[in-house]
Amino acid sequence: MNQPALAGGRTALYVLAHAAIWAAALAPVLVSLPIRVEALEPEDTSQALSLILGVGGLVALASPVFGWLSDRTYRTRGTRRPWLLGGALVALAGALTMGEARSIAPLLAGWCLTQIGCNTVIVSLMAVLVDAVAPARRGVVSGLLGVGPPIGAVLGTWLLDALGDSPRLLSLPPPLAAVVAVALFASTLPSAVPAAPAAAGTARVRPTPALVWAWLSRLAFFFGVVIIGNYQALFLIEDLGRSPDDVPQLMAIATLLNTTFVIAASLVTGRASDRLGRRKPFLLAAGLTFALGACVLVTADSFPAFVLAVSITGLALGAYAAVDLALITDLLRSREQDAARDLGVFKLANGLPQVLAPAVASVALVSGYPALFAAAAACAVLSALAITRVLELRA
Repeated sequence: MNQPALAGGRTALYVLAHAAIWAAALAPVLVSLPIRVEALEPEDTSQALSLILGVGGLVALASPVFGWLSDRTYRTRGTRRPWLLGGALVALAGALTMGEARSIAPLLAGWCLTQIGCNTVIVSLMAVLVDAVAPARRGVVSGLLGVGPPIGAVLGTWLLDALGDSPRLLSLPPPLAAVVAVALFASTLPSAVPAAPAAAGTARVRPTPALVWAWLSRLAFFFGVVIIGNYQALFLIEDLGRSPDDVPQLMAIATLLNTTFVIAASLVTGRASDRLGRRKPFLLAAGLTFALGACVLVTADSFPAFVLAVSITGLALGAYAAVDLALITDLLRSREQDAARDLGVFKLANGLPQVLAPAVASVALVSGYPALFAAAAACAVLSALAITRVLELRA
């Protein structure tokens, strides 16, 4: 497939689109969903939130299907544009549905639509890294992409803090911004020359042991990320005794500081892994650092301690996300035909925790939030152990 390389302003639009779609995906989890569930189901908030997040996570497991559709269009037309634009519009439709919800059922339906739209865009954007970025630059570019989710989260939470007086506006700004940003990038992304059809009977390339261990490491790491991220707002309300009215502002402050560390780690580690030609040491350090942050959160009894903990986990997340994506694209064996589908399979390591973590959280929360955050620390240690088994690293 002859794909023009990303450069200059097009790379900036790429990063902006990535950040915007992650804002649409993360802002509801961090702020708007817990607040809406608290209002609609005040007697059983944590269980209702777990149900919504769990079902939404199940929907996100269709990422390989979304990726396969994107690959099919790319192979035949040399473009992923329909799935970028269509996915952003579906996410916006989901946000509108959540804004109009007056009970848990339509809120759940809106969140599922949002998951479909966001995941379609995300796997298509991830595949562009394989389509248009040389292996020697993937650490740098994936480091820039690693900035996307935290920037998206902080922009989303600050937008919601500014416009949170209206239930309708509480869900709308992030996906609306995503539609604009994704449309700008899609409009400037050149089409590639379609690849020749694969020969009949072409053998399917099986994943290497390195890919399997990399997937398991990613699964364990993001299990810890989801455990902490999904329950931050409720932790502030139920354990630290903060008013729900104060949560948007507190989350905006914490997310801003968290994002600062994520950005710094993403930019430094992505470039450093390219220069050293090594990925594994950075991922090992990131897993252990996240475990440290989760342990601080276990003992947190004040908002400053909470901020310290999420700042440490932000440092770890920035390092891990930047280098892990570069590692995965290095190890893929079916880049020309199935990049988005295979990256969708890897995104299952992000999606499965969304399904499984609420069930684990429901059990752990019987013993309180310290037990929940201790489980997140254990997941991060398992992630670090798994990455030591990745023997095949290519920069």
